Amino acid sequence: KKSLEILEKALGKEHPDTAYSYNIVGLSLRDLGRYEEALEYNKKALETREKVLGEDHLDTSTSYKDVGGSLDDLGRHEEALEYNKKALEIREKVLGKDHLSTAMSYSSVGTSLVGLGHYEEALEYNKKSLEIYEKVLGKDHPDSGATYSEVGVSLMHLGRHKEALEYNKKALEVYE
Repeated sequence: KKSLEILEKALGKEHPDTAYSYNIVGLSLRDLGRYEEALEYNKKALETREKVLGEDHLDTSTSYKDVGGSLDDLGRHEEALEYNKKALEIREKVLGKDHLSTAMSYSSVGTSLVGLGHYEEALEYNKKSLEIYEKVLGKDHPDSGATYSEVGVSLMHLGRHKEALEYNKKALEVYE
């Protein structure tokens, strides 16, 4: 917050570095479980980035994703889904469908869909995310492991317990 205060004074509230600092404060507040406050800072970052950088900038997509994450934390999954899908749309457009940041957005959309109880659709997004992580980072990377677990959660909710167990075992192997 001190850094943000300095940046606001030195660069103004409508500067990309100030927006970055808003975002960092928001992420820190999320880590502390202070989700409403986090959402305020993430929205300030998004508002600034849209104005200064434009709607289709990668930093703006990060803010969409972080607002979506804060909304998911608050149980506001329908709203979160809109923000997460917007982040995904930007990343697919700018980075392509096989980029790690795009994979992260597929996963974020999956998280919102699980929160809404749309498990079949969440499974599709989580599998797309996993496909990218395996392709780019390999099957034994921690990010692939986390995504194996996300696929497992979707399968578990669908009552496909044997498949869920296999994905969760794979996640455990990666983590070990």
